[in-house]
Amino acid sequence: MATLVVKPSSIYEITQLEEAARRRLMAPLVPDQMLPLLEPRLNGPLADDARLNIGCAEKWGLVRLQLWARADDADPTLVVELGDMAFGQVELVMTIINDPNGERFDIDRLPDGRLTYLGTTERNLKEEERAMRAGLAPCQIRPGLRMFKHFLPRLEQFLQGMDKQVVMVDALTYYSAVLYERYGFGYMPGSRALMERIHKEFQPGGRLFAKLDGSTPFRQPGADRTVRGRAWAIHDGILNGRWEQPRMFKRIGMHAGITTFVGVQY
Repeated sequence: MATLVVKPSSIYEITQLEEAARRRLMAPLVPDQMLPLLEPRLNGPLADDARLNIGCAEKWGLVRLQLWARADDADPTLVVELGDMAFGQVELVMTIINDPNGERFDIDRLPDGRLTYLGTTERNLKEEERAMRAGLAPCQIRPGLRMFKHFLPRLEQFLQGMDKQVVMVDALTYYSAVLYERYGFGYMPGSRALMERIHKEFQPGGRLFAKLDGSTPFRQPGADRTVRGRAWAIHDGILNGRWEQPRMFKRIGMHAGITTFVGVQY
């Protein structure tokens, strides 16, 4: 194991740190607003708490932070995965923020136990419909905590400490793409055009608007008016093809000011 790197410049360098050093470095990514959810409450630094796990894949230059609200919870409350990209850039590979007290929807597995990878390879339609009717977006297994606004400044500060100016992300769903817009992310070439085309086709008279015909629970008339409604219809295959995850980026400390869903309602 390498000696302590005081100021790592890559995720790979973080994977080379001693475990205690990785924990001290990554723990500040957890928003303070999340700490009151921990049961029992913290009795010392978060970096020393067993409910915080920092895993890494050295070969791929990946590091994953997981935080459980309770030691015996089935799902972590927070998951953050960061990875190295070409030209020294860092990608926010995954962010999951679960309400540990919220109802669970088994959209991530089939009744026989097989994994669906959050509905991206196979779908548990019964659980997805339950989740949709409960107000969740595609790929959510529990309600969120609406804490991304608290997490993002922590991430930006973390990346500034690595001398990074940009963070990259692929939007897993239409809902997440619009959410990233709200928090200042812009699009790489081609991805914005896709989002604008989708918005246009959801207008009355558009191709996607016409497909909101009630043929499935996820394609109900009126779904065009909300981000969640559109996202579920797209998750249901209304685009006549797989969702092409838009590549997005945010310049640290800057807001791109992009809105592809005019008059947005969540």
